[in-house]
Formats: sequence, C-alpha cells, structure tokens
Amino acid sequence: MNDKYILSQKSLNQLMMGIFIIITLMLMTSIYVMNININAEQNAEQHRMIFKNLGITLANTSDYLTDEARKYATTQNDIHMENYWREIECTKTRDNVIHELESQPSTVEEQQLLADAKQCSDNLVETEKLSMRLIQEYKGVPVSEMPKQIAMVRLSPEDAQLSREEKLKKAIYILFDEHYDKSKYNIMQPIADFQEQMNTRLDKELYHAQHNLQNAFILQVSIAIVIIAAIYGLIYLQATTLTKPIRHYINNLQAKSLKRKIYIEPEGTLELHLLATDFNNLYDTFIHELERRKKAEYNMKKAKEAAEKANNIKSQFLANMSHEIRTPLNTILGYHYLLQNNMFQNLALEQKYIHNIGLAAQNLLELVNSILDFSKIEAGHMSLEYITFDFHKLISDICMMIKIQCDNKHLDFYEKISPDIPQYILGDPLRLKQVLLNLLTNAIKFTSSGHVCLTIQHEYHNDVKYIKFAVRDTGIGIDTKTQAKLFKAFTQADTSTSRQYGGTGLGLAISQKLVNLMGGNINIHSEISKGSCFYFSLKEEISSQLKLKEKNLQPIDLLKSTKFNNQSILIVEDSAINREMSKTILDKMSLTVYTASNGKEAIALAKTHKFSLILLDIRMPLMDGYETARQLRQIPDYENIPIIALSADVTKETKIKIKRFNINDFLEKPLNISNLVTFLKKYLDNKTEKTLIETNSVVSDTNKSNFILNSEQALSYINNDHLLYLKIIRLFIEHHKKDIAVLSDILKEKSYHQKLYDIIHTLKGDSANIGASSLYLASIDLLNMLSIDKNIQVINHELTNYIVLLRKSLDECNKYLIENQIDISNEKQSNNSPKDMECLKELYKLVNDGDFDSKQYFMDNQDTLIHVLSTKEYQIIQDTLMLYDFPKAIKVLKNKIGGDFYV
Repeated sequence: MNDKYILSQKSLNQLMMGIFIIITLMLMTSIYVMNININAEQNAEQHRMIFKNLGITLANTSDYLTDEARKYATTQNDIHMENYWREIECTKTRDNVIHELESQPSTVEEQQLLADAKQCSDNLVETEKLSMRLIQEYKGVPVSEMPKQIAMVRLSPEDAQLSREEKLKKAIYILFDEHYDKSKYNIMQPIADFQEQMNTRLDKELYHAQHNLQNAFILQVSIAIVIIAAIYGLIYLQATTLTKPIRHYINNLQAKSLKRKIYIEPEGTLELHLLATDFNNLYDTFIHELERRKKAEYNMKKAKEAAEKANNIKSQFLANMSHEIRTPLNTILGYHYLLQNNMFQNLALEQKYIHNIGLAAQNLLELVNSILDFSKIEAGHMSLEYITFDFHKLISDICMMIKIQCDNKHLDFYEKISPDIPQYILGDPLRLKQVLLNLLTNAIKFTSSGHVCLTIQHEYHNDVKYIKFAVRDTGIGIDTKTQAKLFKAFTQADTSTSRQYGGTGLGLAISQKLVNLMGGNINIHSEISKGSCFYFSLKEEISSQLKLKEKNLQPIDLLKSTKFNNQSILIVEDSAINREMSKTILDKMSLTVYTASNGKEAIALAKTHKFSLILLDIRMPLMDGYETARQLRQIPDYENIPIIALSADVTKETKIKIKRFNINDFLEKPLNISNLVTFLKKYLDNKTEKTLIETNSVVSDTNKSNFILNSEQALSYINNDHLLYLKIIRLFIEHHKKDIAVLSDILKEKSYHQKLYDIIHTLKGDSANIGASSLYLASIDLLNMLSIDKNIQVINHELTNYIVLLRKSLDECNKYLIENQIDISNEKQSNNSPKDMECLKELYKLVNDGDFDSKQYFMDNQDTLIHVLSTKEYQIIQDTLMLYDFPKAIKVLKNKIGGDFYV
C-alpha cells in the first residue's frame, strides 16, 4: 500500500465521529418532523370535537331559555322567570359558547356567521323579555317591583291599551307564533353553517397532517436504512484498518521461531505501521542484548558456583528437635511420673493421685485433645505420619487400657485379631490409636452391661488387601435418624446424652476425618437397645523394615537429680488438680512453691512475696494470663522476673501475643517433665547440682535427630524415592542460594516490603518439601509477625535469626548431598511411564518450534519432568528456557528422547 494513502488512526476517528454526528442530526430531524405532524393531527381532531360540543351546548342553552320563557307565560310561576334570568346573567352559557367560538382560529366568513347568530339570539331575548313584561302587567305587578331587566322594556301604545286578559294572550302568543320559531331558526342556522365550514377546513388540515405524518414515517425508514449502511461501513472500515492487521501481526508472531529472524510486514493504520516498524527494531535490539546477558550471566554463575563449593566443607550445627506431637496430659504425666519413681510412702495419698489420674483422663483427654485436633483438621493443618510401627504392640497397648476401663464398669472385653495380620506395617500409629481408643471408649461409655469387642481381620476389594477394624458393643444403640448426623461435630444421640454420659460430641467427627485422611470411611450398624458396631477399613501396607529402631524410653529420674536450693516459685493455675500435681513435682526439686487459682490472687501474693519465677496459665476466669502479666510487670522488682506462659493454645498468634505482653517464654500444656526442667534451668539461678548437666545430656541424646534437615520425613512424602529427593535438594539449593544476600540487604535497609513476604512465603513451602522443619516453622512465625507485629526491633531480631537458620539449612543440604553423592546422570528410563515420555516429547516439540509457551509448559509439568530427567539435565533445561536459549535445550532433550524420534 502506498504510504500516502495510509489512513491514520486520527483520521479514522474523525471519519467515524463525522458519520456519527450526521446520523445523530438525521435522527433528531426525523423525530422533530414526526412530532410536529403528530401534534398537528391531534390539534385538528381536537378542534373538530370542540366545535361540535360547542354547537350542541349552544342549541341546548337556546332550548332551555325558550322552555323557561314559555313555562312562565303559561303558568305565570315566577320560578321559571328566575331560572331564565339566572341563565342569562349568571351562567351565561350562550355568551360563553359564542365567545369560545369567536376565539378559535376562523375565516372572515365564519366570523360573520357567528355575528349573525349572536344578533338573532339577542332579538329573540327581546321578544322573551316583552312576553315577561306583559305577564307582569297581567299580574298587576308595579313597575317598581318588576325585575330591572323587565322594567326596562317599553310597551308599544297598542300593547299598553290592552286589557289584562289580552296582555296574557299576547304574551303567550308571541312565544308560540311563527315569527318566534323563525327567530330561533335564524340563531341555529348560522351556527350550523359555521360548524360546517369549520369542519370542512379542519378535515383538510387533518388530511394534510396525516399525509405529512406518513411522509415523516417514510423519512424515518430511510434514515434507518442509511444508519444500518453507515454502521456496516464503519465495521468494515474497522476490520480492514484495525482488526485484520492486528490478526495479521498475531499470526506472524505465532508462526515465527527464534531460530530465524522475525520480521512483521506493516499493515493497517499509520499507527499500526509504526508499531510493526518499532517491533522489528526492538526485536533486533532484544536479540543483541539477550546474547550479551547470557554471556555475562554464564560467567557470573560459574564464579558463584566456585564460591559456593568452597562453603560446602563448613561445620554443621544441629538444633533441638521441634515437633507438633502433643505430649500426654499434664496431670496424667505428672502423677504417673511420681508413682513410677516410688516417691510416696503414704498409700492413701497414692490412691488419691490415682483417682485424680482417672478423673483428669476422663474429663480432659476428650475436651483438650478433641478440640485441638478438630481445630487443626478444620484449618487444614493436620498431617499424617507415614512410618513403620509394630502393629501388634500398638493393639496390645490399646487393649490393655480398654480392659481396665471395662473392668471398672464390670463389662466383658473381647479382642479378635486375625493371625495373618503382619507384625510391622506402614502408617500413622498415633492417629490409628486415637481413632480406636475413641471408638472403644465410646462403646464403654454407652454400654451399661454386656460386652465390648474389638475385631481386626483382612478383607479384599478389587484384589487389594485391607485391614478391617470393627468395634461392637451391647449398649444403648442409635436410631436410624440419628445415625445420619452422628459424624457431625458437636452432635450426640440426643440432647440428654451429654448430661448423662458427658463429652463434647467431637470424638466421632474427628475420628471420621482422621480415617478419611488415612483413606477409609467409618460406618455404623446399630439398633436401639441392642448395641452398635462401628467399622472401617484401611489399605494394608507392609513395611520392608524388619527391625524397628526403638527409641530410648527408659525413664530418667529428673526430680531426684535436679535441685534448685529452695528458690521461690509461683504457680498460677485455675485447675485445682493441675495446681496440686505441679506443686508436688516442683516440691521434689527443692523449690518453695506457692499457688494461686486466678490472676487476682497471683498479684496479691506477688506484692507480699519475692518469687524467682512465675508459671502463668493463659486461660483463666476473672483475669486471663495476659492481663495478669501486664499487672505483674507494674509491681516493683517484677519488671525482669521470668514469667513462663502455660497454655494448650499452640497457634503462632498466641506466641506473638505473649511477646507483646512481655512474657519471657511459652510451655505447651500438657506439660512435659523434661521440658519443664529445661525451662527451670534456663530461667532460675544456676545453682543446680552437677547431676543436672548429666541428666540434660541424657535427655538431649534421646532427642538427637536431624532437626535442620529431616530427610526421613521428607522421603516418606515421596514414597522413599531417594533419587527424587536428591534432585529436590539440588533444586532447593539452586533456587534459594541467593536469598541470604537478598534478605541481608533487606535487613540493612529495614524496608519490609512485599518482596520480603514473597521470599519467606516461597521458602515456607520449599522447606516443607525437603523436610527442613525448623526453617518451615520459622517461616510461619516470620510471616505471621510481618502481617501482625509492626515492631521493627522484633522483626529485625527474628529476621536475623531466620537468615542464620537459612544458612544452616543450605549448609545441611550441601552436606547431605556430599554424604549421599551418587552418579544419577546415567539413570535408566525403564521406570518412566509412556505418559512421562509423552510429556517430554511434547516439551521437545515446543522447544524445537521456538514456541514461547515452552517455558510455561515446563513450569506446569515440573512434577513429571523431574522424574524423567536427571538433576543435571533438569537444571540445564530450566536455565536455558529461562533465557530462551532454545538450541541448548533442544540438544539435551534430543539426547534424552533418542535419535529415533523426529518432529
């Protein structure tokens, strides 16, 4: 196309605007003409109806006056005379009609007809007045008493000489003779002629108005056709100058490849020509810059890899293991610990503790564990372990506990376990135990006589072996209607159940969710008064591990080996059982223990005593732990006294809130004895005996595990695929080795913007994948702090610790790779499924065609490609696609697929 004929976007817009203005003016004109003709038609029709009604009104009025005048003459009743003059002087219908007719647009001839009609009407009135004067004379009414209008009538000399009777006859005669009728005719005839002429004229106007209206309609149809044609023209112009050229550009870009130079032929408007030209120039610049950047980044990458390899030999640091598995309830652990170590000589006192153990277990185990577990499941934070455990030992432990409960209620307990159930299986022993205990304790709770039975046997579905668990009882039973809602949270058989049997109604809901997580579903068969049977099946997964690594479970007598030289300590706890148990344990550590049941009592004691440490429950009536801590800090000499929070609330928000209220640390309830001793050693004066250090070393030895990098846990997530785990470790190092420098810069700048949040958020997910539990938990803490806490000093401190932890995690990953170094560059593809190879071939096609979508396809299918490619191949393809270095990626993919595959 010749450049001088190229239409610019501005000209196109002006043309479209001009057409739009013309169309708008045409529409407005047609609407205006249409309205004028419609109004003309309506006015003509309205005038015709007005004239017709006025003629009828005038005729009726004339007849009315004639009737009243004649009635007066014949009856001499003054009422008719009064009606007559009321119409003439007050109502004036005749005058108003004539005035209305005169006011209408009319011709000279029509006006003359109206004048003649009015003159004849006046003459007729004079005749009627004369008749009334004669009647008044006949009646002998003096002139002074006659109505003014009648008194003004002058009688002719002949009429004046008439007798009374002759005057009456003449008065009647003149109203009924031919002259009177002719006068009335002379009134109505001009009016009729006037109406006829007026109607003829109005009919012509109406005809013209209708004709013009028809022409206006034809005009509107014509304008509509013109508008449709104009719109079609605009659409065609838009398509040829904008849409078609843009589609041409898109098709050209999609068809191009980086293997050859891209050039777009300019089309369309002037602006689109300029866009194509600028794109071609920009593309050339981009290619040159890309080549320069690839060379610079390659050199930088080599230098960084050399520096990082030098850091792989640094010594590694281990931290204490952090775990989310809750320890047994505080009361049970404490009293069990005291009884186990034979610290009581008074049998009655021991029996009291045993009673407290049972009471705490029955009342608090379900309340605390169920509510916490339910909250965790609902929030999506519940995860299952996948470990090898001794199945028969687990069932034996469960049955031992259940037998004791059955004996207390005088119930029989039966266990029927199939002998072919394997000794060791894979799964989550804690959650399985939790489900079975809940079902069994429920069976005992709702059974007053008879027996409870646990049955475990094999069953098969589609040639897959399952372990079926069934709990039967002879209890109260459940009706069909209630069974439908039985597994809903906080639901029991009826409203009286909680009063009679106790419980929160969470147990079955949690058990169902846990079984669902393990791949099963709890079902029920039950009849009222005949008992119930709860059953579920789980897929059997046999462990290849023949010998389990048992943990050192030998109890350590921490109480005998730990002494604190009678330092004063205050326990603030609303539970009387927990206060008694905690005080007994702390007394054995040579501590002087005071107790308070609420915050007010604690503050009163603090004002009269000096304590070395305060154990403070967070959830208390009257005054909670936060407010208590705030008021304690206001007491002199208590600004720096250690305060340890006690709570079963393990959320991150709680830990952040504790820092805000100047509480030193946090102990999770139920309490763990070793954790309690550790905290006491940390915050009390270092006056403990030498055995304390020895005990601590023993305890730490039992917990030594790879806290920084829990490879066993991560491998359980990926079915113990060690090669895949090594790939993931390499990718973690590659992706996050730059984060330490970036986070350090952010720490220096103290500008906690979205970039910091994004980095921590990414590290949270990636650290969980490799089993870096400490880094994962620290990421959660820091993310919560960034969203809640705006204290810059606190964030600085946490971010500094986080950078140290990230460096340790990367060092641990490098160490793991060195210790487990194997050559995976020549992995066999025999285990690769056809679907995996198809994914690899599809990526090869996209890369070979130079398709920009290849990068997105690679990112969308990382989970599949990481299995097919070796770590080195995967890293090369990832790096080259990020830089659009397609030839290098093609070479790697072609070697991987094989020479017999062609595109």
